[in-house]
Amino acid sequence: MDPTPLSMVRAVSGLPRTRGDGFWICDSDMEPLPPLKDIARPFDAPKLPAGRPDAEYVDAFLNVFGAARGNPVIYRDASGHVIPIGEELFRRADGGSKLNKYERPRGPDLARMAEAIADPDEIWIDWGVGPDGKYRLVRRYLRTSPDSPEFASFGWTANGWEGSTAFSPAKGRANKPDPDYLERQRHGALLWRRPKK
Repeated sequence: MDPTPLSMVRAVSGLPRTRGDGFWICDSDMEPLPPLKDIARPFDAPKLPAGRPDAEYVDAFLNVFGAARGNPVIYRDASGHVIPIGEELFRRADGGSKLNKYERPRGPDLARMAEAIADPDEIWIDWGVGPDGKYRLVRRYLRTSPDSPEFASFGWTANGWEGSTAFSPAKGRANKPDPDYLERQRHGALLWRRPKK
């Protein structure tokens, strides 16, 4: 039998997988995975003021992990795995900043993006296709609150875990927060979930 990438994750991790809609696919009778809003809690980190220099936003992110510009760290997440945290997360391949990559500047959300990694609601792992067209493992950190869903993703490359993207999902011209985006990212193998209080 030729395993699909998703079945390889299941075989390697030993964890059940999902159909992508929050329902487990496994042999035992398991309850559907409750929505993220059931375990969500407000962020401790504030949204930062707009219009600040990129360096201030990057510093706010790095400080959460004890890192600094020019001094990256290896961080062990809630699932027990390690990822690199450094200013390189915010640089494009050409050296430019990723913070203004799209119409919506990401800088004001960086402290909350850091909190999404340091204190996530869930961590998922799955196979995805990278920019080179090859499959790679992708780890997704999800954290929601009514006013600010946050998403961060890391990919496994020849250099180990590398940051792929981080942003506060929004929709429409009004940039209304889009917590449903996070629900659509809940597929693959669930590595960690915040205990319900």
